This record gives sequence, C-alpha cells and structure tokens, in this order.
Amino acid sequence: MTKIIAIANHKGGVGKTTTAVSVGAALALMGKKVLLIDMDAQANLTISLGIDTEGRNTIYKYLKNNSPLEPVCIKTNMYAVPSDVDIAQIDIDFRDEPHKFTQLSLCLESVKDSFDFIFIDCPPVFGIATINGLTAADELYITMTAEGLAVKGLKTLIDMVNIITENIAKNLKLSGVIITRYDNRKTLNRDVVKVIRSTFKNKVFNTVIRENVSLSECPLSGKDILEYSPKSRGAEDYYNLAKEIIKREKPKTNHISKWITKK
Repeated sequence: MTKIIAIANHKGGVGKTTTAVSVGAALALMGKKVLLIDMDAQANLTISLGIDTEGRNTIYKYLKNNSPLEPVCIKTNMYAVPSDVDIAQIDIDFRDEPHKFTQLSLCLESVKDSFDFIFIDCPPVFGIATINGLTAADELYITMTAEGLAVKGLKTLIDMVNIITENIAKNLKLSGVIITRYDNRKTLNRDVVKVIRSTFKNKVFNTVIRENVSLSECPLSGKDILEYSPKSRGAEDYYNLAKEIIKREKPKTNHISKWITKK
C-alpha cells in the first residue's frame, strides 16, 4: 500500500527539502519506488535534483489543468514532479475554485498506486499549496531543528494542522517528527531534544540528523547526499532514518490534537 507523506513546518530552514530528497534517495536505494512532489515556489527540491523545468510541466500546471501527474525519472526507483515560481499564483488563481484544496489529490489519483512512498515537500506558509499537500497525504512528518525558537513555534504549526484535519483533511495523521541539524556538543540542542521527545513520545524518530556541511553543499550539485558524499554523516543519518521509516509497520497514530497540551 502506498504511503503518502507530507513534510511540513511553517518555518523555513528546518530541513524539509533535504529530508524529502535524502530519505527518498535512501528508500530508492533500498528498492522502494519513490515519488517526490515539490509544492514550493522556491523550487528547492527541483533544484536539488538538478531538474531543468524549461519546456516541462510543473506541479502548478498539473494543478491548474487538473491533469494526471507525469513524474520525471531521476534515477532507478526515484521520480519527481518539479515546481517553479508559477505556483506562487495558486492562492489567487484558485481562490474561488470549489476543489481548491483537493486538486493535488485528484492529480495523484492515476499514479499513486505505482509507488511505495510519495513525499510532498510543502512550502513554509499555510496557503493553498500547503493545504493541498496535507489534504493529499495520509501522514505528516514535521522536521525541526533542536533550537528554542523551533519548539516555541511548533504549537502554531500544530494549531494550524488541527484546523485542517478538523475541516478538510480529516484522515491526516501525525506519524513522525524528525530532528535536524543536531549537534550533541551543544547543551541547548540536547535540552530541546528532551522537550521534543517528552512532547511527542514515540512519534519522534530515534535517528537524528546531525549537523553536516555536506548536506548544505549537495543541493547545488544537483545530487542527493548519498551520491554527493556517501560516506558523510548526513548520508549515514538519512540512510538510518529511511531504515527506521520502513520498520515502522502500521504505526498507531493518534489525532494530532492529542499530541499538544491545550492552554
């Protein structure tokens, strides 16, 4: 059965795109068929994969035309749907559309059963593009850095997702929290991780993504971390995270609202 996973956070720079690309590459290497969907106008996932969008359909065009997705083959078992700046128009163009929040679900319908995993890289704003990503997904992964501001802003994210799950994407489950840019030498990082694990319990993956310069360098190369620097800590961590994702068979997820203390 296909797992459709949205990767989201209302903060930028927390590793959403890096996680989508790196986990996707690791799962593909393990023999899983993976589709990555770029929903961000910055097109960081598209750039990271070295996709040239000239003369090619992007996610905006598929959504606008309500047409089936035609993924680009990146390498064995790994496919992607690219994005470009056009998707920034979605909040205006889709404002009065009756299916404005479910267009991605409709476009995915004809291809989703061809993949083991589909990862949707959501932009760091709660507009129509992000809501489409969350609505199309069955599961939500939140990426966050081990910093004080990240924890402080997490309640805002959860509150927004609760609104979406209560009104639109009622089947969406929070099934994973991924800690990125972790440095065990820093007391703040260690303390924040304790708070995150205390709050989200077994939703937090055991694997943390350590701070690694190779993860910052590889996007401009158009290669994933397993190709760019296969012996780096970043490659090791994301490969281990992918193994942990596979091991999580039939996770007992609860509604997101149960994982945050009401104040």
